[in-house]
Amino acid sequence: MSEKNVVDIDEKAPQLKAMRRKRANRRFMIFIGILSCLILFVLYLESPYSDVQSVVIQGNEYVEKSWVTEASGLYNDVSMWALDEQSVQKTLTENDIIADVTLERNWPTEAVIHIDEYSLAAYLYDDDQHTFIPLLENGTLVESAKNRSPSGKVPLLYGFIDSDRVGSIAEELAHTDRSVMRRISEIHFDPEDSDPSGVMVYMTDGFPVRTTVTDFHERIDPYPAIIEQLDREEDGLIHMRLNPYFESFEDDDSDEEEEDVLDDGQDVIEHHDEEGT
Repeated sequence: MSEKNVVDIDEKAPQLKAMRRKRANRRFMIFIGILSCLILFVLYLESPYSDVQSVVIQGNEYVEKSWVTEASGLYNDVSMWALDEQSVQKTLTENDIIADVTLERNWPTEAVIHIDEYSLAAYLYDDDQHTFIPLLENGTLVESAKNRSPSGKVPLLYGFIDSDRVGSIAEELAHTDRSVMRRISEIHFDPEDSDPSGVMVYMTDGFPVRTTVTDFHERIDPYPAIIEQLDREEDGLIHMRLNPYFESFEDDDSDEEEEDVLDDGQDVIEHHDEEGT
C-alpha cells in the first residue's frame, strides 16, 4: 500500500512542478504587462501626444472665438492632464462680456470651453454713426457688434450715448420683470431740471410712459396692472414715478379736473385731463 502511494507521488511530481512553473510564468507576464503599461503611460505624459490638440468654444455670441482660444493658452503645450479650469476661468472672465466659464476634457486631446456671456439688456443708438450697439446687463457696450441689426427682443435706447446713465439703465433692465420687458419698445433719455434721470418709455401696446432711470424696474413693473384700468381708446401719457397718474391728450372744453383712483396693487394712479393738469 505504501509502495503504491510512493509511486503515485513520484508520478505526480513533474505535473506539480509544471503547474508551479505555469503560475510563476503567468505572474511574471502580468507583472511585465503592468510595468509596460506604466512605462507607456509615463512616456505618453511626457510626449506631445498628451497635449491639447483641439479647442472647441461654445456659447459665445459677442466674444470672438479666436480671442478665447488665444487667451485660454491651451495651445501652449498644455497637457490634457494638467488643464487648470480656475486659471482659464480667471483669465477669460477679465473680459467684460464674459460672466462665467467652464472647461471640460473631451478625450483624448480635445478641450471644450463653455462661455456664459452677460445677457443682452438693450440696443443703444449711436447718433453719430447711426448704428445700434448691444448693451449688456452689466453695462458693457459691445462696440464690435454695433453693425448688427437689433433682434427686437430687447428695448432700443435713444439719447443715452453721451449719458452717464447707461450703466444704471442696463442694471435696471436686468431686474425688470420679463413680461414688462417684452412690452417695452423704446426708451428715450429725456432729462428735466426737476428730474435729471427722466425717460420716455414707448410700449408695444401704445401707451407712452414717463418715468426715471432711478428705480426704473420698481416704477415700471406695475405697468400691466395699471393699463388694465385704463380706456385703451383714450390717448394719453402714464406718469410712473412716486405717485403714478394718467394724463389725457384729448381736448376738453371743460377746465374741470377729473380724477379716477386706480389701484395697481402698490400705488394709486390718478387720471387728469390735459387742460386740468
